[in-house]
Amino acid sequence: MTIQYVLKNRITPVIIITTLLLFCACADPVDKASVHLTKANEYFDGREFKKAQIEFQNALQFDPENDAIIQQLGETYVKLQNPLKAAQTFALAVKINPDNHTAHLRLAQILLLAEETKKARETALELQKKQPDNIEILHLLASVQ
Repeated sequence: MTIQYVLKNRITPVIIITTLLLFCACADPVDKASVHLTKANEYFDGREFKKAQIEFQNALQFDPENDAIIQQLGETYVKLQNPLKAAQTFALAVKINPDNHTAHLRLAQILLLAEETKKARETALELQKKQPDNIEILHLLASVQ
């Protein structure tokens, strides 16, 4: 074995693999979340909701406090016809960011569908204080009177 052979065939692959592993390990978690989020949105737009769910969950492993990702996971559970998981997910998004009005509204809508009218009304009234002219909130309030 010559030195050239060892350098070319043994050491070079080890260096390449080590470099790739270090690069992956040092990448910013938000960047990793972004990669999964892009895939998740593509799956969601393509109506592949189970795959979208997995990718949203993967994104949340790297950015667990991102209420927008959590909200989109909730929308995915709605599409998968899993209202319980959707409600839990929207509630988590609201807990993390009380100003996430979309997640709040979606939670209230699911509560109404689950015949939890008192909770749906309370949620809608809370939302109306923040967005008094929002037609969806007014429609929800009319449904729970």
